[in-house]
Amino acid sequence: MTPSETSFSFLNVFPKRKPVLNREDERKDGVLFGRFENRAEVLEDENLRRANIRYWIARITYFVSGMLEIILLLRLIFRLLGANQGSTFVMFLYNLSHVFVAPFNGIFNDQAPGRSVFEISTLVAMVVYALVAWGIVALGNLIFAPKYSGRQSTTTTRRNRYS
Repeated sequence: MTPSETSFSFLNVFPKRKPVLNREDERKDGVLFGRFENRAEVLEDENLRRANIRYWIARITYFVSGMLEIILLLRLIFRLLGANQGSTFVMFLYNLSHVFVAPFNGIFNDQAPGRSVFEISTLVAMVVYALVAWGIVALGNLIFAPKYSGRQSTTTTRRNRYS
């Protein structure tokens, strides 16, 4: 089997049929009616499985991080332009993003009561959350790195099919 054949799916199944003759077999009109055993040889590529895990860790982490960055960017823009806090959407956005910006509020004194505020704490939060997302993906790549053992496990399964 070539490596290109294993890269398309996680499990490659090659069915084989082998007649199994035993006492349960019956003869009717000179024809043997017995049961057939289906055998499937399953080749599991451990590195392909690990690559799939790394892929999904990166996809989910970057999706969640991207959504958070968009929320924080909207907060930064609305605060910078002095958006009306009486608007329902603006208050929803401020309340939603406050949970993520609150740990960084004390770093800089940027909570001025004026209409237009440039929040450095929101920028710091965006950078920190981007670095955390990058760290999670890097850790997933480290934990699920490919193994170069040269071994390939084969599992044979048996399923009975009666005719």
